[in-house]
Amino acid sequence: MLPALSIAISVGCQGKNRDTEQFIDRIPDTDRFPVVAWHGVRAEHATEERFKEAENMGITINYSRMGNVETALKALDEAARTNVKLIIECDELYNSSKRRDAVRALMNHPALEGYFCADEPRPDKFGEIATMMNEIRLLDTEHICYANLFPTGGPDHYAALGVKDYREYVQKYLDTCPATFLSFDKYPVVNDGTGNIYVLAEWYQALEIASDEARKHGFDLWTFMLTCPHTSYPQPTVDHLRLQAYSNLAYGSQVLQCFTYWTPEVADPELWNYRNAPIEEDGTRTETYDIVKSVLDEIQTVAWIFEDCTVEGVWHLAPEGTVPTETKELTEMPEMVEDISVADEEKALVSILKNHGYTFLLFQNTDVNNACRSYIKMKPGARCVMKDGSVVPAEDVNPMSILSPGDVRIYMWK
Repeated sequence: MLPALSIAISVGCQGKNRDTEQFIDRIPDTDRFPVVAWHGVRAEHATEERFKEAENMGITINYSRMGNVETALKALDEAARTNVKLIIECDELYNSSKRRDAVRALMNHPALEGYFCADEPRPDKFGEIATMMNEIRLLDTEHICYANLFPTGGPDHYAALGVKDYREYVQKYLDTCPATFLSFDKYPVVNDGTGNIYVLAEWYQALEIASDEARKHGFDLWTFMLTCPHTSYPQPTVDHLRLQAYSNLAYGSQVLQCFTYWTPEVADPELWNYRNAPIEEDGTRTETYDIVKSVLDEIQTVAWIFEDCTVEGVWHLAPEGTVPTETKELTEMPEMVEDISVADEEKALVSILKNHGYTFLLFQNTDVNNACRSYIKMKPGARCVMKDGSVVPAEDVNPMSILSPGDVRIYMWK
């Protein structure tokens, strides 16, 4: 057992021989976990080949501006030859006199995922968004109306939004707009300008609030991974992407979104410095494509655990005084755990999920730079999920491990 941040509380079931229960020996295959390409395949590149390329990286939903309905329909025809669906943004959807005709033209296409309504809206725009969503839903209740919310920020950010805090902003959106899911963006891995990479302190606060509000409303949570370096956001690595993806999943995210797939063209490129997304501005593939693909492939191996799961709770292990704002510190052992500890000054996340009649424990190193020396002692009858999706008795796995930044261990029991 490690010397620091250890919790030794015996909680669990007595008198039940879990070793005799039947367990799966491998995580079953399932439908692809939904992954959105933000600034995905562009209208002028919307071909079957390009959508297949996105699908190969792990994309299941493509969002990019299509200009008009005619262009959107051509892109939908190309996407229909693949397994990629499209969220459509086009001029007619924003025009109240043309909106209904646009929806009628698009709504029966087999490659349609939904309609783009807004990105990072202020609360004073919620009424307009609600009107747009309601008009679309009068004709089409089968496809989503997509809006994505601002992330957390400081006092000036909330003052500009006209709210006292992030929870009020999220609640105003959910109370005003006929949403069916909650999407927000937050890119936690930042470069301070001197080469020091760190995680924004309020990221887990944002996840905690968004996850809680989505759960209260019975909505799915949609979250992001940063896949295109820009401004203070560094080139993503496998460690960076794992940290974001698994923390999102730990909080119950049902859709992962990549910002961005195609490197954006913007009016002020020197200010934003967008570069090296999986696909470059000129359409060439970058090394980021393979980095993102490797992480998405890894997640698809265990997607069965996370699809339609119920989050029982998320807790943090961290040095005293450093547990993220509005999150909960782990003070009691989950049911089938004898002990969890991390070495001095190291930190981790523990999530308990339920799905398919099983309980799952996800343990994650939440440090973006350093390995986590962990000790996880499970009670008899628990199983450990390996990277290849195989399931083995927990006692066959060394309870002591060194997890690289963002990496996880997953256990399960009945």
